[in-house]
Amino acid sequence: MNLAKAELNRLLSRRFAKLMMVVLFAVFGLTVAVMMIESSRPSDEAWAEARQTATEVRTQNVRDHQQCVEAQLPDSEASPELQDKFRDVDCGVFDASRVKDEQFLSGVFVFSDEIPGLVYMLAAYLAFFGFLISASFIGAEMSSGGLINLLLWRPQRGTVYVTKLGVLLGALAVFNVGFSALYIGVFWILAATTGWAGNLGGEFWPELIDLTLRGLLLALITSACAYAIATIGRHTAAALGVFVGYLIGWELGARLVFELINLDLNEPLFLTSYVVAWVNDGFRYWDGFDGDLVISGGTGAAVLLGLAALLVAGGYFSFHRRDLT
Repeated sequence: MNLAKAELNRLLSRRFAKLMMVVLFAVFGLTVAVMMIESSRPSDEAWAEARQTATEVRTQNVRDHQQCVEAQLPDSEASPELQDKFRDVDCGVFDASRVKDEQFLSGVFVFSDEIPGLVYMLAAYLAFFGFLISASFIGAEMSSGGLINLLLWRPQRGTVYVTKLGVLLGALAVFNVGFSALYIGVFWILAATTGWAGNLGGEFWPELIDLTLRGLLLALITSACAYAIATIGRHTAAALGVFVGYLIGWELGARLVFELINLDLNEPLFLTSYVVAWVNDGFRYWDGFDGDLVISGGTGAAVLLGLAALLVAGGYFSFHRRDLT
């Protein structure tokens, strides 16, 4: 029997994987239900109020933009209060053309405004889902001794390790793409029937697809890391322990210490900074007198892929050399 086919059957038959899929769809269904309850088709009165509010905001933005530009001129004659107010402010944030009427609809699910935030949630869902599935896929077999039986059939450890990882990532990629399409499609139908679609022209769909693909790649990177850590630790709990320990000990603990000692330029020391940089295609973490400091999306991807490559390589050599009994 083909090893890849056997591993795929093993993955699909795991009760834990089926349970996690049920949980994932349950959370998705709960999110949709909440949106349906809270959303309604906008009435003429709601549109009138939204247009009035949007007009007022545009007028204020035009005024703020003009004051911002004047306050930042080298020979500005603006008052000291305005110069202090708009110092180091990007005047582009006051662009009145960005203000849309539908942004001020109350109690209405507006697809164009809400879906980017929901896609961020989707990326987090799939990353955590992939982490648990990947850690248990090899960790449970190593801790129970089931992997030894597999090696009796296929004694090439390197082949087994790479094949299991390849099948795992391939299956997760197919599932994640299908689930993402379902996820976005359901919310689009929800907006079309009980809410408002919003402005879907211009760069909306390319930007949404780009954001979704970034989230999908993040989920696969997370899955590969979990697989490798569980291999090195020879148990599913090893991956969970590393994950929880890193979040509490470093992401929370170290950030608190840095804040107490007023050390501001610490973002490059944290992995979450590179996650944000990759998903958002850039992360600005300092806006001071010397200019902005930014972690680019490419840097975020390089760090995440580099970490995954190191862990996968470490898992390979650990699996290849260590006694599994």
